[in-house]
Amino acid sequence: MIKKKEINMNTNISKNEIPQETLTIVCGILKPYADVSESSINSLVTGKPKSKTDETFLSTKELMKLLGFSYMTLSRARKAGDLSYIKTNPNRSGRVLYKLSEVNRWLDTKKVG
Repeated sequence: MIKKKEINMNTNISKNEIPQETLTIVCGILKPYADVSESSINSLVTGKPKSKTDETFLSTKELMKLLGFSYMTLSRARKAGDLSYIKTNPNRSGRVLYKLSEVNRWLDTKKVG
């Protein structure tokens, strides 16, 4: 449970910074519902992109569940060169990971109308 704290709402927060205390409180509230970090909340509120180290990667199973696509659909897109991916090991046993930004780019190419 988060302890109740007095927060001064009269402070002027510039669009470029959010007080650390506020970020910590918001993360504590959202943690049971989503995997959030202070940097992701900060980028959402300020409009600044997250750092490159915060890039999200998804496994094939996670992407299948997120998009509702079959394994074969993703496999065909990989083999056709439409969907960029990273293989952790060049052998057959290597895990396939997808950068979320690349998945969004791929989906944008599939828009109709």
